[in-house]
Amino acid sequence: MRLVIFDATRKSSLLEEGWGIGSFSMWFRGRTDGMLGALSWKEAFDWLEQRVEDNNGPLKEIEFWGHGSSGEAYINGQKLTEYINTNPISYNIMCKDGLFWFRTCSTFHGDKGKEFAKTFSNLIGCTVAAHTHKIGFPFHSGLHSIKPNEEPNWSSEEGKDKEGNVKRSGMFKPNTIMFWKNTIPKGW
Repeated sequence: MRLVIFDATRKSSLLEEGWGIGSFSMWFRGRTDGMLGALSWKEAFDWLEQRVEDNNGPLKEIEFWGHGSSGEAYINGQKLTEYINTNPISYNIMCKDGLFWFRTCSTFHGDKGKEFAKTFSNLIGCTVAAHTHKIGFPFHSGLHSIKPNEEPNWSSEEGKDKEGNVKRSGMFKPNTIMFWKNTIPKGW
């Protein structure tokens, strides 16, 4: 089962509107089995646990679309790391060969991003993917993935400009895909 969750709390920009439109488009074209516009991390994880029950087993893939920063993803401004540190979550939601993909800006950026990658992949028990750059239309750069018990294989400097800020995605930046792609190239 392949699912998409997006932050449905903010609609002040074309990007934020695009999360819902893109999710619906994926569902309509049969590229996902379901979608949820979540208002909180609690709602998102409760919904995922219900999908596991409905599916009679763990999920194959989850994409999360929303805002991100170095080592973080957000729903309604709430940090995922704060949520999982204070709320019990069923960590049996994913298949061992599954994928949890953060379609967010810079979640794997810098040292915080690398630490998040290791911690979350070990916690959720499957491959986790995210980006080191700000993502948008049409490019998503700095895409990397990590399996449980692996070390991140990208530089903490990837995606940083001379001032240490996060770079925007671009055609010639490392590990770039187009926004409509829903597969990760082997080795990324």
